[in-house]
This record gives sequence, structure tokens and C-alpha cells, in this order.
Amino acid sequence: MEELRSMLEERENDLQLAGELGKALLEKNEELTREYDRTCQDYHCKIEVSCACIWTCATINVHLGLRCLHVDLHVFRVIA
Repeated sequence: MEELRSMLEERENDLQLAGELGKALLEKNEELTREYDRTCQDYHCKIEVSCACIWTCATINVHLGLRCLHVDLHVFRVIA
């Protein structure tokens, strides 16, 4: 009888430990998920800023290119 009681206590302790470990793993998983979500959000913000910068630079280059083209045509007309 004592052996059975000892086995039941050991099993109860094992179940309690398993529950505590499961809870700790779940909490860590939730923390990592939040960190991952923040990292993705930061990454997407950086990509949006980079795309905006590229678009701005491209727009400026187009405008500068058109001005240069306009100046070149104007010079060509003066020479002609």
C-alpha cells in the first residue's frame, strides 16, 4: 500500500512539474511571438521608409533629368 501511495505522489509531482513547465513554455512562446511581431512591424516600417526614399530619389532624378534635357534643347536651339 505504501508503495502505491509513493507512486501516486511521484506521479502527482511529475504532473505538477509538467504543468509548470508547460505554463513557462507557453509564456515564453507568447513573449517570443510579441517580439517577432514587433520585429516584423519595425522591418515593414523600414521597408516603407526605404521605398519612399527610393521613390523620392527617383522622382528628383527624373525632374533633374527633364531639366537637363530642357536646358540641352534650349542650348541646341540657341546654337542652331
